[in-house]
Amino acid sequence: MMRDTAVLDAQAVSVRLGKSPVLNEVTLSIPRGMVTAIIGPNGSGKSTLLRTLARLLRPETGAVLLDGAAIARMSPGQVARQIATLPQSPGAVPGMTVQELVETGRYPHTGPLRIRSDRDRAAVERALELTSSSSFRHRLMDSLSGGERQRVWIALALAQEPRILLLDEPTTFLDVNHQIQALNLIQALNREHGLTVVMALHDLNQASQYAERLMVLHGGRIVEEGPPTAVIREDMLASVFNVRAHISVSPIDGALLCYPYAALTGEDDGVDSGFAGPVS
Repeated sequence: MMRDTAVLDAQAVSVRLGKSPVLNEVTLSIPRGMVTAIIGPNGSGKSTLLRTLARLLRPETGAVLLDGAAIARMSPGQVARQIATLPQSPGAVPGMTVQELVETGRYPHTGPLRIRSDRDRAAVERALELTSSSSFRHRLMDSLSGGERQRVWIALALAQEPRILLLDEPTTFLDVNHQIQALNLIQALNREHGLTVVMALHDLNQASQYAERLMVLHGGRIVEEGPPTAVIREDMLASVFNVRAHISVSPIDGALLCYPYAALTGEDDGVDSGFAGPVS
């Protein structure tokens, strides 16, 4: 597998929601077999970008390419067999068991008749095992804890047998323990099973620790791109997030640690509110 080749591309993609422009000529390439984190302040367009990459939103201009082919020309089933998407804070689905929910991940393969083959049953079993969800497969979704529920939603995505996993804030509303468990699972799926992962994250330290590549979205544009060591800088944090921060290196794993200590108004000395850093 060529990790440096792009598996998913956006070419000058612009998106409006209603009359409001959200993405403005975004161009990016998602490297195959890597974990990429999209970071940016609230309202910067992270969720919209993920939904556009997944063909859930049609861009006003530009194109999304999957392995070099226009995703807009593919059927929803074709896309779903290659890209799985986990939205932010998916619901509990009252009345449905864990196994029933995970089995719906096979819909792109079984079609409307829902005729399941041995391969479908094996894919569901594998997804439950990978997410350590087998032991509560018969429980109702609305009886699960937040951490258990998140693992099941990831299992549903894995049951699709995708090559690409798009995750929108996968740690939202989870306590610290379950955040680490969810991110460790995502990292293992990438390292051990070759999944290409793209996730939007709020926590900059988690993005630095778990992603190999960061993309900074600001004002509907990608303004920074590269490894965490190149992207997480005091001037970027001041310009994009409007905070003063101290950057250090973790003695545990060498990841960058960001400690914001002051909010900026845009008028503070040394802050250029129009900064757009280099894209590497």
